[in-house]
Amino acid sequence: MASVSPIVLLTDFGLADPYAGLLHGVITSRCLRARIIDLCHGIEPQNIVQGAAILEGAYSFFPPGSIFVCVVDPGVGTPRKILCARTRRYYFIGPDNGILSPALRREIDVEIRSIENDRYYGRRPPAATFHGRDIMAPVAAALARSGPQNVFSKLGPKIKSFHLLKWPPIRKSPSSIVGTILFFDHFGNAMTNIKRNDAPPEFWRKAEARVKGAEAPIQENYGEGKRRLIALFNSGGTLELAVASGSARRAAGLKAGDRIEVLIK
Repeated sequence: MASVSPIVLLTDFGLADPYAGLLHGVITSRCLRARIIDLCHGIEPQNIVQGAAILEGAYSFFPPGSIFVCVVDPGVGTPRKILCARTRRYYFIGPDNGILSPALRREIDVEIRSIENDRYYGRRPPAATFHGRDIMAPVAAALARSGPQNVFSKLGPKIKSFHLLKWPPIRKSPSSIVGTILFFDHFGNAMTNIKRNDAPPEFWRKAEARVKGAEAPIQENYGEGKRRLIALFNSGGTLELAVASGSARRAAGLKAGDRIEVLIK
């Protein structure tokens, strides 16, 4: 029996409502052998930046052929397109609002189609408020059931351009890097747009972070924090702010969009 590509779900649905479960139901009703992986349903409501950042940092850990269904879709029901992208290794499904763009910029041999063939919809017409259930999940199931190579070209027309998410810029000099807090994880750690490869190793050995007047020494792990604000590089190579056994968000009164400076001491 041929293997079935994993379907990986990323949404802002949370787990208190039935929406994430309905995606499971739609997919398995169309592909009983589907392997469904819940990457994350805890994206803050309508937070496209957070969804895009998590997708970009996570997708490469999944096996080739994986199908990512990304439903952070504040424009649901509007004329915005729903995209299916094929790269050399993966398939991505999501609204054309930028959530897919950071991951697609890292991939090669990218082909993108606008999903318009209602043969693959779950309902005709789809509910204006739930395209994840009525369009994206059924398309993912069709790709997995029949083989992505057999379905992808039938989904709709090729498109040459798509919405690119605009990350806040960082400013760099020989002695400083200035960035922005993008979002927070479940623990209250603040995720920034600064990455380890934004500066050479010798810069980081001499640097210290500052945010809202507070100093945050750069440490190697959470345990070195001793209940004070620290900065460290997480497993994805991104600089974050944390408090050991606490919440940086609450302890320092941080919010998305706050400025963070990394300076040579």
